[in-house]
Amino acid sequence: SSAGGASSAPSSQGPVALPKFEDMTEDDTYDMVLGDYVGLVEDAAAIKDNDERAAAYAKAEAYLLDTNAFSPTSTDGGAHAITHAAYKSVPSVSWGFDSDRLETTVVATSFVDPEDREYLKGEWEKCVKNGTTYDPEALLADLDYEFTREYNTTFSDLPQTLDIQATSRQADTEIIVQGLDTLVKYDLTNRLQPAIASSWDISADGKTYTFHIRNDVNWYKADKTVYGKVTAEDFVTGFQHMLDAKAGLESLTFGVVKGAKEYLQGEGEFDDIVGVYVNDAGDLVIELEDEVPYFMTMLAYNVFTPLNKQFFTEKGGALGVNEYKQAVGGKNYNYGRSGKPDSILYNGAFICTQMTEKSKMVLEANPGYYTPSIRKVNKITYIYNDGSDLTTYYRDVVAGKYVGCGLSSSILPLAKEDGNFDKYAYVTGTSATTYFSGNNVYRQAYDCVAYPSYLPSTKTDAQKDATRVAMFSKNFRKALNYSFNKVAYNAISKGEDLADASLRNMYTRPDFLYLEKEVSYGGHTFAKGTSYGEMVQAFFDDINDDGIDLADGCDGWYNPTLAKQYMDKAVAELAASGITVTKENPICIDIVNYSTSVIMAEQAQVYKKYVEEATDGLVKVLVNDTPHLYVYYYSGYYADYGREANYDVYFGSGWGPDFGDPITYLNTFLPDGDGYMTKVVGLY
Repeated sequence: SSAGGASSAPSSQGPVALPKFEDMTEDDTYDMVLGDYVGLVEDAAAIKDNDERAAAYAKAEAYLLDTNAFSPTSTDGGAHAITHAAYKSVPSVSWGFDSDRLETTVVATSFVDPEDREYLKGEWEKCVKNGTTYDPEALLADLDYEFTREYNTTFSDLPQTLDIQATSRQADTEIIVQGLDTLVKYDLTNRLQPAIASSWDISADGKTYTFHIRNDVNWYKADKTVYGKVTAEDFVTGFQHMLDAKAGLESLTFGVVKGAKEYLQGEGEFDDIVGVYVNDAGDLVIELEDEVPYFMTMLAYNVFTPLNKQFFTEKGGALGVNEYKQAVGGKNYNYGRSGKPDSILYNGAFICTQMTEKSKMVLEANPGYYTPSIRKVNKITYIYNDGSDLTTYYRDVVAGKYVGCGLSSSILPLAKEDGNFDKYAYVTGTSATTYFSGNNVYRQAYDCVAYPSYLPSTKTDAQKDATRVAMFSKNFRKALNYSFNKVAYNAISKGEDLADASLRNMYTRPDFLYLEKEVSYGGHTFAKGTSYGEMVQAFFDDINDDGIDLADGCDGWYNPTLAKQYMDKAVAELAASGITVTKENPICIDIVNYSTSVIMAEQAQVYKKYVEEATDGLVKVLVNDTPHLYVYYYSGYYADYGREANYDVYFGSGWGPDFGDPITYLNTFLPDGDGYMTKVVGLY
């Protein structure tokens, strides 16, 4: 169906043959599956009024969801947990990477009582409302809590890179940001505060930002010795390197920072055309293409992080698109190497002193940190855990080895038996990150490209061809998505009583924003205070009358009755395409599974059970197991291109917002490699 209002329910028209895979290109497939999406996003982005633009984004998202190219599953949180950490002792802003910073974490020597947690929550809400400072350590101290200055947690895989300008993976940035500060940072009440920029000025037309850089911030090497001052020039270098690296971050700046896209298109030298430079007074200047209301929210993300040019070149780096491409492919390039803490510099609260695969990562306090008073922990230790022994992990948490843990279904009985559930368990809040299953609409890989011979598909050539053609069918993609029982899937990790608490049914967090005034757009009038999610629901209902509920906290897409109807429609389309589908000759769907994880292994079986049942055996789910986490990730999450996606359906990806505008989500499904998440559905 189109965005113009046609129903997506099964129609009475006869089946139409689907295209042959060999006749389709990536562009053809994108146009067929997501075709009108680009225009809707571009129309929205061109609107200057914040509220009207939000409504236009909502219409674009409704269209995106109705393609069924992917299926939103869940978000972080919404689970039983126990913790030694104080309520909101780290920033909780929805976008950027500041919520990953651990420097302000207040860690008690005992579990925080749920009643005390509620007390802190109330005090935090007062501080937000009144614009006052929130001090969770003082509040807990008044309740006779004692504290430790060490933060211990777990990890399953090393960061793939320590080059923050060349990655958008949270698994990378959540480590790097512990030692890297940027121009601004969010505080505990999510207000933007000066960091390396002591202050800034904005021009009358809103297009030019001038940042005044502190003169007391140093770069440190991994051995804790001073390398040099952090200067405005470092932010210019970092921005150019980010563009040169082309790691998916650069698209965030297109149409925002003057000359960024033109530079990558080869229309001029960086110093001549890009609006990021140092003025005569030594200040950092950023010139925008046009006024961008959300620009300051972009500063707390990888795009505007600093890089010391001298150190970068010492490690084999080079500036310039072609120069960098040549350098990074050479044997002398050692900047940002995974497992090599000495391959980067540090200017933040911590310095990484150890990074050992399948062992531990250690970050120690930076002795020269420019704002030491905000740091509440002096050491962060990540200890390797492959997820195979949750019982031991839980007991280590109880013994005080780790800050806390979620109480998954497999360890919940232990917590109830020893009394910790009744005494200390609370339900975590949800986040702005959205996880989803991706349907590979243009599959080209049938083993792990990065590790050939690992995770080979067991499908015959005929089965591969049939599945690829089936994925062209919107009816088939709907059958898959409507078959997915996310409550049962989520219960494995969250327990049955909270199985729906973290479920998400749209891409952008529904309460990401609220209208500040009444808006009329696309045939709807939305009142002041309407949430973004409510607008998406209205536009979605215009084009889909299947009764899908896009609100958080419910299994809004699961409908086995409709799944069977759409599967029957898809079978008819496939028959018209010369492909016969029966229970004896089903469409075979490859999913990849990290078998070492007890939770993931059980979830894979849940997906298989419900999809096969809802489609009456006309779909067979093949669970391809690997005990190697890196093979699992390189089959999907770590794959650089859609052509490397080694699955038909994948569950290992998600997206968290980079800044405070819905386009931060929606841009990820743009074509031609501009969208970071199109690769999850097998494209670009």
